[in-house]
Amino acid sequence: MEDSSLRQTTVLARRYLDIMMGDTLNTALLLGQAPILAILVSLAFGDISGDTSIPLIERIATQQFQIRFALALAAIWCGTTNAAREICKERAIYLRERMVNLKIESYVLSKIVILSLLSFVQCGILLVMTDWIAPQGVEGDLVIMFFVLMLISLAGITLGLLISAAVDNPDRAITLVPVVLMPQILFSGVLNPIDQMQSWSKFVSSFMVVRWSVSILDKLWKKEVASSAFTTELIVLIVFILAFCVLSMQVLNLKEVSLKRAAVPRKVPETETVICSVCSRKIMSGRTECSACGTAFHVQCMANFCPVCGAPTSKPTFRRVEIEPGTLCALEGTPIKGTGVMCPYCESVFHEKNVRGLDKCPICGN
Repeated sequence: MEDSSLRQTTVLARRYLDIMMGDTLNTALLLGQAPILAILVSLAFGDISGDTSIPLIERIATQQFQIRFALALAAIWCGTTNAAREICKERAIYLRERMVNLKIESYVLSKIVILSLLSFVQCGILLVMTDWIAPQGVEGDLVIMFFVLMLISLAGITLGLLISAAVDNPDRAITLVPVVLMPQILFSGVLNPIDQMQSWSKFVSSFMVVRWSVSILDKLWKKEVASSAFTTELIVLIVFILAFCVLSMQVLNLKEVSLKRAAVPRKVPETETVICSVCSRKIMSGRTECSACGTAFHVQCMANFCPVCGAPTSKPTFRRVEIEPGTLCALEGTPIKGTGVMCPYCESVFHEKNVRGLDKCPICGN
């Protein structure tokens, strides 16, 4: 009986949380982003006594707008950087579990749940410290602002997962993060107001999360929470979150389909060095092949189904091999003459009589 999506999500989320809590240094570094960004925001927009020709109320309004922009940018930055490596770094594990029963939606949602908890703490630290350190504080309803920042960070999380789903290793994911976030700044409507943009710039700007985030925070500061524009922009932000989430799942699905299509069904010669289609590493030892399509894999990477053609597979067993003179039995330590049997996992060789009737290798336990 297949596991339900909810049960899978719960199990995967618990496992992911255990992994994150086990890596205390990395978790501490992720949490440390928030206070550092809060201090930088407070230092950057702390002094309003410079130009006295501008009325004080206008200077305060300008500074508060800049702080809201910085908070929105910090929230999406934290969310994106938190999630950008989380799928691609587990690619081999993900592909193996997909061969068994893993649902894509459960896998992605488990990431979102745990990363949202991390962002919850980050946004709280970011907002509270900025309000505490900045000379003018952060004006507006901090509770509502916190939940808006959480939505912005959640949009960043789903955007980061989309990046992670699209690439094959964490290095490429981290490289893409600034490439994706720079347009968020340039087309946010802060550096260049929306009404002064060219038509194509306005079109691009409509797909920028930061643009809508700053607008929401601005209306929150102006106490226009009950306005239809505020509700519309909030819905747009939620649509971004859902769209990035669905796109992440679709990208994972498309990559899996392309992996199956790219594999050439053929019998691989024993002497040829090949790449395992599951973990993408060279098969130096412990190789097995699908009986239907002939594609080679690491023995450890095989599951109930071939990831290329979908044919059912069974656990590899001991096989007879020609033994070179002088080879010793791994169990008895005596020379093996003629033929012997080899474990497909650890490639230990034995006298046939020593493993007859055994289901597991006495050396590696597989």
